[in-house]
Amino acid sequence: MTAIRTILILLCRFGGFGADFMKEYHSICPKTEPAEEYDDRVMLYELYHHLNHFAMFGGGYRGGAVSMIKTLLKKYEGQ
Repeated sequence: MTAIRTILILLCRFGGFGADFMKEYHSICPKTEPAEEYDDRVMLYELYHHLNHFAMFGGGYRGGAVSMIKTLLKKYEGQ
């Protein structure tokens, strides 16, 4: 995932651009392959930032990070 895509995803997740923007963006720049795992990669990049914010600021970011970890483990554990 390129730096621009990572920034766009984070802006969407943290209140910047919305789903309509990303839909239009992907009509021009298709999701990277494997496309069916794209949302999981987005979650993984978002998890990194939740963990970073938890380490720096504590509290409120823990729940989101734990939720993302559980979701990804449930899907990929044992692969």
